[in-house]
Amino acid sequence: MLPEDNDESPHAGVHTPVQEMQTDTHFPEFIRIQKAMHDRPNDMWMKIIGTQKIYAGSHFFGCPAGHKWFRFPARNMNPLSDIPSDHFQSTTVSITDYHGRQICPEPDGTFIVFHMVQTSHLVSSHNKAPGSSGILLDSGMRYGSDHGDGIGVYAYASPPYELFSLGDQWCLLELKVRPYLTRVKGGSRGRYLLKSDQSDHSIGAPCTDCEVMAMLHMYSTLPSFMKF
Repeated sequence: MLPEDNDESPHAGVHTPVQEMQTDTHFPEFIRIQKAMHDRPNDMWMKIIGTQKIYAGSHFFGCPAGHKWFRFPARNMNPLSDIPSDHFQSTTVSITDYHGRQICPEPDGTFIVFHMVQTSHLVSSHNKAPGSSGILLDSGMRYGSDHGDGIGVYAYASPPYELFSLGDQWCLLELKVRPYLTRVKGGSRGRYLLKSDQSDHSIGAPCTDCEVMAMLHMYSTLPSFMKF
């Protein structure tokens, strides 16, 4: 005879692991994480992850737009060369961003600047950088063809969050560069150029005077399993 519901049972009062999780206030978050781990990212993100050039970082709010962003530190990227390229002539003392703020070099004399790029070009070639397989696959930046101010690597003095919109499929690369920057004359304020020697053969050549330090991406458009 089966015991009545109110009868004593040897299992009365026993809590299973599932019951413990269901009563835990973190259970909904656990379910979200489990689901995200089984959601396959698209091919572009699979390639980015497969490079093993970025790792888990932290989120922050990009001001003044207020969107949440995520910073992925880079690893196994080409470091700055031991000595600067010999075509540089004058040293940059400071740079000025879009809002007019003056930015001084880091203690080691380098500057931290930000390169805006379509996310797909992290793992695919760019027509302005012949020979590139993608920035992460190349383990660094290449000199791009002339954008109007010369051949080189273009970057902003501070992150241009205002230029981004949800789902635009662009990201930022945080670069450490040597202090030989030229202010871009046209286009957006606060933009600078790390020039090559301006020879034709420098187009698409690796830039040894900058190092990719991190990727910054708008949080809301990241693959689900990366939103932790």
